[in-house]
Parts: sequence; structure tokens; C-alpha cells
Amino acid sequence: YVIDSDHKVLCTKLTARKYKQLNTYACSSLARVIEDNFFDKALLKRRIAKILHNANLVEESIVLGCTHYELVGKLFSEIEPNKQYVLPCKDFVQNLKIDKPNISDKPGDVLMLATLATKSYIDKLWKIFKS
Repeated sequence: YVIDSDHKVLCTKLTARKYKQLNTYACSSLARVIEDNFFDKALLKRRIAKILHNANLVEESIVLGCTHYELVGKLFSEIEPNKQYVLPCKDFVQNLKIDKPNISDKPGDVLMLATLATKSYIDKLWKIFKS
């Protein structure tokens, strides 16, 4: 998929700095907000709506340029349904391979990948999965 000037790329601050040649909008701490509040759809929708408003989107195609944004892609579409959302990270997320001998592939087991996951964050998720 070719990303050109007809696209707005919603991404992290680091990605925006790295790819200055693209038409980017840095979504301040959205990845972390998704990690911390994944089950609070109302909060996520408010945050995403604010980002979409502030990004001043005139482009028809919006690139969700962070693997975290794939997790809430439907919320973007619910808020701005007239835009085409491109998920270049989708193949990366779906085809992610991890070479670790201690990862189980038994049915019902859960593999969680997170950035900057603290012990309290992992404990919170563990409580959710146990209930």
C-alpha cells in the first residue's frame, strides 16, 4: 500500500518525527490511552473524536499508522464514517511471529503484547481475564 500526500497519517509522536515527508498528525498518547482503557469504549470514543476534530481532516483516506489503532479501528469509523481508514499495520499484527519456547498454543491461553506495560497494568489485565 502506497501512502502519499492524499492521506493523513495518524500516528505516534515518534513516527511523526521519523516520517516528516508524510502528512502526519501525532496523536498524543493515544496508544497508551488504548492500553490503559481498552474496555472503556465511551472514553476511547471521546478521545478519538477529539483527535479527529483537532487533526482537521480534509483528506478522504486516513491511515491509522500505529498497531494500537488497529484495536479500535471500528471506533474511528463510527465517529467519522465518511472517511476511508487504511490499516497498514493489520498484516503486521495478524502475522506477528514470536520465537519464544515458553509461549503456549493451547486453546484458551492468552498471549498479550504491550508496550510500556507496568506490573500494575499487567495485574489489572490479569484480574479481567480471571473473572
